[in-house]
Amino acid sequence: KIKSNEHEDRFEPMTISIISSVIGKQSVSIHITNPSDPLLLFYVDLSELEFHKLKSEQCLLFDFQNFVSFLTNMLDMCINDENFVCILHKKNINEGVLVIQERTKFKENNHLILKCFLYIDEICLYQYVCLLRPLHL
Repeated sequence: KIKSNEHEDRFEPMTISIISSVIGKQSVSIHITNPSDPLLLFYVDLSELEFHKLKSEQCLLFDFQNFVSFLTNMLDMCINDENFVCILHKKNINEGVLVIQERTKFKENNHLILKCFLYIDEICLYQYVCLLRPLHL
């Protein structure tokens, strides 16, 4: 589901790619795209240090080493369980918030909230395109 201040809430497919890196410092990159909207290119870059801050703020019960597994499981639940939903709140032109939420008949519980940013500079767009394009040598 995509929420925006400019438009009505709408359910649209999102593609979420998760890339884990251990070169140099450990980090996880998350890319959020929409096949029907080529201008929807959001990303989250989360280092291990940033994760510890996120873990403390959101009272998460898992470690950075299990983050990719947790995120993958939560996204699978969004696909397979109607009580779970992944929402992209577009706050303004350059940033948004990705929320994984469980809906019960009593309450909406946010399990994970990630601040994300729109690809706005040429270097970020180039890096993203390089990830999508197969390498031919």
